[in-house]
Amino acid sequence: MSQLSVAQHLEKLAKDINHELLCGVPYAALPLAAVMSVNTNTPMIMKRKETKMYATKRILEGIFEKNQKCLVVEDVVTSGGSLMETVSTLRSEGLEVTHAVVVLDRDQGGATVLKQNGIQVKSIFTLTGLLRILNEAGKISDETVDIILEHIKECQFNNLDFMKDNLEIMSV
Repeated sequence: MSQLSVAQHLEKLAKDINHELLCGVPYAALPLAAVMSVNTNTPMIMKRKETKMYATKRILEGIFEKNQKCLVVEDVVTSGGSLMETVSTLRSEGLEVTHAVVVLDRDQGGATVLKQNGIQVKSIFTLTGLLRILNEAGKISDETVDIILEHIKECQFNNLDFMKDNLEIMSV
């Protein structure tokens, strides 16, 4: 049996999502998006964390046209804030964004916040799923699972209030 890379698992999640471009959330997800781009022959654009003040002076690098469908790639979703910031930039540049593929959803409400803004999140792993796997394999105790699940429950980002002060959210 062959082993799949993380990028290949993300490609499997993306297979049924209609998209013409890939964009990794800066900066940790950029290598994942780059490998996906090469493997699937899908063009990739890059969002900068801040607008470049020289040369092109652009926040998005790459070739794209308005109304193209862009799939966002992310490593971890917690609150959804950094992913939503990228989506907001992409939408303000005229791109259509409806989906994101992520390595890990920490189950802290980020996917719900994103869904409220028209972004369907598909993840390879969820934190609760990983806890179950580790517990069933005898790698972590029931007590540890309970402590982590309680922490997840206490640290939820299930509304938009925490983002409104710092982020202009653009609806679909």
